[in-house]
Amino acid sequence: MVLHVSDTHLGAAPYGLTLRYRDVYEAFVEAMEIALREHVDLVVHTGDFFNSPNPPPDAYMVAAKVLRKLRDRDVKVIAIAGQHDMPKRRGLSPLQVLESLGLLKYVAVDEIAHWRIEDLEIVAVPYKLRDEISKLKSHGKGILAAHLILRETGVPQYDARLADLPEGFSYIALGDYHKHLELRLSNGTPVVYTGSTEVLRRDEVTENGRIVTIVDLSKREAHIQKVTLRTPRPWIAGRFTDVKTAIKTVTERAKQFVSNGLKTPIVYVELECKNSDLTEFYHVMDNLLKKNLIAYYKVEILESWSRDFEKVVLEEVGEVTLRSVVREVVGNDILASRILELLNDPSRESARKFVDEIASNKELKEALFKLLVKTKGRLPTRKTRAVESRNSHSFKKTGLAKFIR
Repeated sequence: MVLHVSDTHLGAAPYGLTLRYRDVYEAFVEAMEIALREHVDLVVHTGDFFNSPNPPPDAYMVAAKVLRKLRDRDVKVIAIAGQHDMPKRRGLSPLQVLESLGLLKYVAVDEIAHWRIEDLEIVAVPYKLRDEISKLKSHGKGILAAHLILRETGVPQYDARLADLPEGFSYIALGDYHKHLELRLSNGTPVVYTGSTEVLRRDEVTENGRIVTIVDLSKREAHIQKVTLRTPRPWIAGRFTDVKTAIKTVTERAKQFVSNGLKTPIVYVELECKNSDLTEFYHVMDNLLKKNLIAYYKVEILESWSRDFEKVVLEEVGEVTLRSVVREVVGNDILASRILELLNDPSRESARKFVDEIASNKELKEALFKLLVKTKGRLPTRKTRAVESRNSHSFKKTGLAKFIR
């Protein structure tokens, strides 16, 4: 049997939160432990093993501990390089570092790899050679593994179409798309994105959670079993037209997650209502944070920005330019000029100068606050919280220690 895992992004810290940094490691560990629990013979990782070509030391340590366990149990691991595993210019991929340490034996980084593992043919296509995939052929029972985006995912910038994939393989394992998706070639061959092991962005949230895929190739046709991971942090995400419904939904679902033994959820809410209605919402969210029923919340206010923009466009002005739009929306000439200067020169020094001037100028500070109130999502950003449990800051003691001991 084969375990298909992808896009583990070790070293990532979504939203910059310590608890999310740890979530990524926990999801990876759970996914790989499924290989041991289910007694699989082979793990196929289809790219973005790490989040960066220069991962932090603890990412290497977590990977090393898990890979050592798999090696000791004679579970073979195949890893292909995604774009996050590739150095930008020169240097080794972190996958090659693990290979040099004897922790990975089958690695595809700079070339398309062909391996014969017992009676199974494996063809591995790293991200940098994804355009070559249509030229490949299979000569028997085998797996094609690649890191690329198909048009059928709905992502605008895609690398290939389903019809471009070669026939003849028993199973096609893909990575790079973070949601679980199962497709079929015209001859019935399964083409599977198993998805990332943790949610890294809001648009990756699904009702089905995070999934790894077990593939049985002992019969003529591949048998696919989806296994839902339990450690990924749940999300409560949605759009609401009134605050009370949002409060009720978030509170009930948060309590349900915690009572079921899951992690405290991340809350991402879009509200189509007036800013003055938000006081109660913030109060309830802060209380949920204090009671450790949610881990983090973010709110976006819809309609304000679009209404202001429409006002600028619909008014008959002589010429609509970026400067005129910014001035109309901002409502303060000096602040508008400073924002335009920052847009023209988005350097660290310009940003520091902008912040210093705002801090020292009461008029600009008040103008900026008014802008934050009326434009889309800016007031919630001011109120967005990233609060972790008291113990989560003891990172070495309670966080990574269980992974690297």
